[in-house]
Amino acid sequence: APDDVLSVPEALTVSGATAALIGVLSRPGARPGLRHATASGIASGVASALTQTVTVAVTDRSGPLLSVQVVGVALLVAAFAAGGLLLSQTAYRGGLGAPLAVVTLANPVAAAVIGLSLLGERLRGGAGGVLLALTGAALAAWGVLQ
Repeated sequence: APDDVLSVPEALTVSGATAALIGVLSRPGARPGLRHATASGIASGVASALTQTVTVAVTDRSGPLLSVQVVGVALLVAAFAAGGLLLSQTAYRGGLGAPLAVVTLANPVAAAVIGLSLLGERLRGGAGGVLLALTGAALAAWGVLQ
């Protein structure tokens, strides 16, 4: 497969770490709406990154269309997508405003972390672009918390 997909060990590592993080965020306690919203966004972001892996593997004609690895990662996509949906619905029980904003922020952050750290993606625009992206992320997070 091309370099812009997760290997099976990487997909399993990301999935295991994500499942553990979702477990921690889903524990009973204070502010369950925001914690469930964070878990939902992370689950959906991971599902997006894993979807890229499945899509490239299925359209790359160098191997079997439905290998055990592709089917396994596709099942992880389904699990994280469904889990993200259920967590978002749980998060919205206490109101839509802040949980929706948190889901909206956590999803691309999770996908970007995987893309930048494991898929070889790069930020464009040099140091100025990075500074602008970080400033925008900080302002968005500040707006959610206010």
